[in-house]
Amino acid sequence: MMGFVAFGMILAAISRLTAMHHHLFSEAVSGLFHFLSGILFPISILPAWLQFLAKWLPVTYWMEAIRRSIMPDNSYTVGLSGIGNTELVLILIGISGACLAVSILIFTIIDYFARKLGVVDLISTY
Repeated sequence: MMGFVAFGMILAAISRLTAMHHHLFSEAVSGLFHFLSGILFPISILPAWLQFLAKWLPVTYWMEAIRRSIMPDNSYTVGLSGIGNTELVLILIGISGACLAVSILIFTIIDYFARKLGVVDLISTY
């Protein structure tokens, strides 16, 4: 859940600076998660640079943990078969914590600029 909260904080920070169309960011991030985390297809078929990016998303490890809990024989993995269950959980916790720390930093910076620009109380009549 820390990973989802982290990305939610980043989306909330972005929406503080945008008066309109902030709902598109959440849909884009959702699509990115579906594309990169192995939900739709294994990440092993992605190019190497996208595999690198996918392995930095907490959702990838979350979905792998769910798959392993449903099918304990590891008959279906998304390209993380070389990682044991304990390592999988530790990586998930570590990456989620790192994402949370980065999201707090990003939210603080964007909140500072939103207040400095005066867009916090901006009313959009769109």
